[in-house]
Amino acid sequence: MLIQGDIEVIEDNYSFKVELISKLPVSSWNTLYYIKTNRGKFCLKVLNRRKNWDAEIVPDENFRFIYNISKLFDNSKLYKVLLPILTKHGTCWAQNGNRFFLLFDWINNARTLTTNSSEEIKLGGIILSKIHQNSSCFGIKTPQPRSIIQWDILKWISNYSVIKSNVEKKSKQLLSNSKASLITNWFERECGVISNSKAKIEKLLLEKKRGLIHGAFTPRNILISENELYLIDFDTCQQNFYISEFAYALLEFSGGKHLYGSFDTQKAAVFIKSYISKRELSGIEIDVLPIFLKFLILRAVSYAYKRDQFEKRHRAYKELREFSEEVLRCFN
Repeated sequence: MLIQGDIEVIEDNYSFKVELISKLPVSSWNTLYYIKTNRGKFCLKVLNRRKNWDAEIVPDENFRFIYNISKLFDNSKLYKVLLPILTKHGTCWAQNGNRFFLLFDWINNARTLTTNSSEEIKLGGIILSKIHQNSSCFGIKTPQPRSIIQWDILKWISNYSVIKSNVEKKSKQLLSNSKASLITNWFERECGVISNSKAKIEKLLLEKKRGLIHGAFTPRNILISENELYLIDFDTCQQNFYISEFAYALLEFSGGKHLYGSFDTQKAAVFIKSYISKRELSGIEIDVLPIFLKFLILRAVSYAYKRDQFEKRHRAYKELREFSEEVLRCFN
């Protein structure tokens, strides 16, 4: 929620008067607001400074990176991009203490892509393939904080003991003793599978199957308005393996919103075929795809802070074996 002083800071930095402000009623967009002003309509994104930002992220550098990346994607002419609006100081953000504000033009009658339409799933696959095809041409150096996390699955493996300890601690706080034991034992066992695949994953580095990725490529981050497509939310744009983003998008476009399961293999097949129609996956990328699918759910479990998040993602993981087998058949 907006707090005292936020509106004044926003009005001063963007040189307008707020006439109406309302929180967008979409659960996954709980930091977005609709703003009507004397200069028009806007979308406001509010970011709270995390406790570990001092060590990981320099806000000035981070927001400049988001802005520059947005401009590069926009200049590619592959799709429309919502650029952050500059303040009167020339920055792409305003700040009130530990709270940061990004302002965007409001798009009338916009909606997000839906996985209930095969045609829109195809659009998602094609857009992602174009991002990966062109990412090496962007020629931008990622800031040091993002370079630290650029090979996130390898960082995961190197930090596994700390991650395992945190999952064990949180599961004991949120679950019964028997369920906590079940979760931690399962988590430890399956993380061992990921760790044992390190040599395969490192082959991706040798084959240079990496580049600039969007970082949160989901149906929720693609808007449609009057037959125009808009790509939004570049906050997690980074250098990473293409197959990592492909795996995440595959789960999301298969109906597994927030990685909670209910993955639809028919939707997955539509997404895969549209993607590989523009960019073929290499043999090593296909080989490690099941590993990345597992990793994404395990990583989501490590981020869980509610009881149902542990339980839903544990169930989702059980679906992966059959889902992965069906997915691999799409490449035969």
